[in-house]
Amino acid sequence: FDSACSCGQSPPSHASQSTAGSPQRKASASELPPSTMVLIRGISGDTETARKAETVRQAFKRPAWWVLLFGWFLACCAGAVNAIAFRSFGRYVSHATGATTSIALGIHGFADGRHGWAEPDDAIKLLACFLCGAFACGLLVDRNSVHFGGKALYGAALVGNSMLLLIAVLVFDAYGDSLAASCLSACACGLQNAMC
Repeated sequence: FDSACSCGQSPPSHASQSTAGSPQRKASASELPPSTMVLIRGISGDTETARKAETVRQAFKRPAWWVLLFGWFLACCAGAVNAIAFRSFGRYVSHATGATTSIALGIHGFADGRHGWAEPDDAIKLLACFLCGAFACGLLVDRNSVHFGGKALYGAALVGNSMLLLIAVLVFDAYGDSLAASCLSACACGLQNAMC
């Protein structure tokens, strides 16, 4: 790999970084691990892209253990909500890709005349509710990092999540409306998904 990195070719903008008697490329290769340079240079053909990619990689900080534990717990909760919703309401609610696939298959079935518009309509409602929940979380938690205090309202997001799930159960028990209960559950899952 080192021989591929020090091939002696470098963009003109990096010529000032070279040292006397060594190939122009050697100075930029010393800044990055050789395997990173070869991989990114092989894909993009640009050492500047490789340098930016390495800068981003080095800026990543592993989250604290309690953040990982909290994320794991939320993922387990989302899985439980999805499983319970499917067993109770007959619909998956915790992932937008499944709803999007259902929309596409429903539109295809409608176009082929196999069923009416109700099937893709339900999936569209589920996806819209999931996105509304994610949007609501974006209003409550204003940054893309885990922080407490200030403007981040994690507690309000979690209370809203539990309230939506409680209302979903009450709607299903009182009215037997599985679509409304599924939509409320999807909204809660979107809210929680955006929190992580």
